[in-house]
Amino acid sequence: MRRTRLVLSAALAILVPIHAAAEERPAPTVDLSAGWAAFADDSWIHHRTTAAAVRFYITPRFSVGPEVTYMIGPDTDRDLFVFGNAAYEWPMLIQDGLPRVVPYVIGGWGYFRHRSQFGAFIWHGTAWAGGPGLRVRVTDRMFVAPELRFGSELDVRMIGVVSWRLRPS
Repeated sequence: MRRTRLVLSAALAILVPIHAAAEERPAPTVDLSAGWAAFADDSWIHHRTTAAAVRFYITPRFSVGPEVTYMIGPDTDRDLFVFGNAAYEWPMLIQDGLPRVVPYVIGGWGYFRHRSQFGAFIWHGTAWAGGPGLRVRVTDRMFVAPELRFGSELDVRMIGVVSWRLRPS
C-alpha cells in the first residue's frame, strides 16, 4: 500500500507542472462519445459503444470525473463500465489565446459488468482502460476528439468525443 501511494504521488508530481497554479482552471466539461470497441477472444467480438462523462479540472491541465460507458455486442452481449477517470492535457497550438489542439492521455478504473443470455451469464468486477486522444477546439465551449483506449478486459476502443464546456473559462 505504501509503495502504491509513493508511485501515485510521484506520477502526480511529474504530471502536474509547477507553473499550472498560475494559470486559470477551465470550467467543467461534459463529454459524449460514440464509436467502436472490440474484445479479444478466439476472434474479435465487435461492439457499438456510447458513453457520457464529466471532467472537473483540478489544475488547468489535469482533470478527474466519472464516466458511464455502454456497449452493445452481437446478439444479447451487453457491457457496462462505470469508471472514475483522470486526464492530463498538453496544449500544442494556441489560437486567439486559447488552445486549438490539445493532445491528452486518459485513464480510468472502476466497475465492469458483462451480460449475455447464453446461460443467463452475468459477470462483473473491476476493470481499467486508458489511452491517448486529441481534442480540437471548434468554438470557445465545444471540442471534438478522436480517442483510442486499451482496457484490462482485453478490449480496444476507437471513439469520437464531443465536449461542451459548461461556462466560458
